[in-house]
Amino acid sequence: MRRDTLRLDGRCVVVTGAGRGLGRAYALDLAARGARVVVNDLGTATDGSGSEDWGPAARVVEEIRAAGGTAVASTADASGIEGTQSLIALACAEFGSIDGIVANAGIYRPGLDFTDIDEALLERMTAIHSLGAWRLVRAAWPRFTECGRGRVVLVTSAAGLYGMAGNAAYSLLKAGIVGLTRTLAAEGAPHGIRVNAVAPVAWSRMSAATEGVPPEVLEKMREEAPPGAVAPVVAALLADDVPVTGEVLSAGRGRVGRVLTGEAPGIRSADGGPLLAQDLAERIDELLSVDGMVYPASAHETP
Repeated sequence: MRRDTLRLDGRCVVVTGAGRGLGRAYALDLAARGARVVVNDLGTATDGSGSEDWGPAARVVEEIRAAGGTAVASTADASGIEGTQSLIALACAEFGSIDGIVANAGIYRPGLDFTDIDEALLERMTAIHSLGAWRLVRAAWPRFTECGRGRVVLVTSAAGLYGMAGNAAYSLLKAGIVGLTRTLAAEGAPHGIRVNAVAPVAWSRMSAATEGVPPEVLEKMREEAPPGAVAPVVAALLADDVPVTGEVLSAGRGRVGRVLTGEAPGIRSADGGPLLAQDLAERIDELLSVDGMVYPASAHETP
């Protein structure tokens, strides 16, 4: 078996939602590579309910320290301005710097039709998935620009990339992470800041909570897609060895793939003027053809 040699010695990384599942796997893996980790987790249920609990974050820190690593626990609210700022302040106070962040925290309430999602749930999900990621990056950004380097890993999902019935709010918010990733990558490049996203394919409490999935499928996923299989991808994006930014990578089950947003050539009017409504009906096959796809690097490169 090949040995993973990528190291992150001395780097300080904040990982939110790190008490269980994928976040825990990221934190353990980063610490094993020599990183100093701020393990953040509120300790609530997958849907965000329940009281705050130091237990999950503290247990991960204990695991890291028992293995000879360095970590500190936090139950700061990773959705709020004060909480995200306190995470960066804690990293700098404990370890003297902040080198990378993994905005992994999220909540999940599957199995609800679009019309069943009330405003309160939508606001809770928006707070952690979208605003939490935004605020965590915003809190770290001045430190990154000051030292001329920084690494950001955001977390999207296949639900955000491709849609998933019964998960309208989750899909909405995870899709937004893709645009944020590419925009921050463009703005961060002059400052040595790299921003990428992962779309994990892995067993977690969230996947277990997904309704309508046959038990045998869930069991197969538990066996074939452990959270630890995604962790090396996150580690690579936090290192200097993989010089990419603005990328979205689908990761899990022993595979990593690049996710692209593209446009097909589509149809044009013969005279260069506006198309008529009936043109779409008459040329629908040509319109939907994916031959000649292009993949713009920014909004300025669209066909």
